[in-house]
Amino acid sequence: ALLLYRLVRHMITQNEDSISELESHIDSPHTTQDEREFLKSTAAVAKCMAICSEFVQSASHNIASQVLDTNYLEAAVSKISTNSFTICDGEGASLGIGLYPSAAVVNHSCSPNLVQTFQYGSEGMPPSLLLTVCRSIANSGEELCIAYTDTTAPADIRIDA
Repeated sequence: ALLLYRLVRHMITQNEDSISELESHIDSPHTTQDEREFLKSTAAVAKCMAICSEFVQSASHNIASQVLDTNYLEAAVSKISTNSFTICDGEGASLGIGLYPSAAVVNHSCSPNLVQTFQYGSEGMPPSLLLTVCRSIANSGEELCIAYTDTTAPADIRIDA
């Protein structure tokens, strides 16, 4: 909910919808009822946070009413869930999640040619996502891909992930 609130605040400040092009699986037949309830409750919490915020109350941007719509917020939670990256420290321990829209369009491969890492800058600033080539790229037409899961895990575990 906090990431969604920060995203809503950013979009209102910039008066732009920065997630409209991201994929959402909210209408997927594979989305369970529990997942749908999670989307609704997370969207409701983020909406309450935003409405209570003095920042949103004083905003006069047209996008504010769009991004505070319940259906929009539920879709936004789905987009965050679908497109976010787990931010890890140098030893692979999870520190949280981050949304990097320009990297979210990179497809998955069980044999990726890119690896994602994070560069930490000034305190209070989010880490930057770095995509680095990790193996030879056969030709200029080869698609650049990352692994969405742990490639060292057994195949049945990766398929379920």
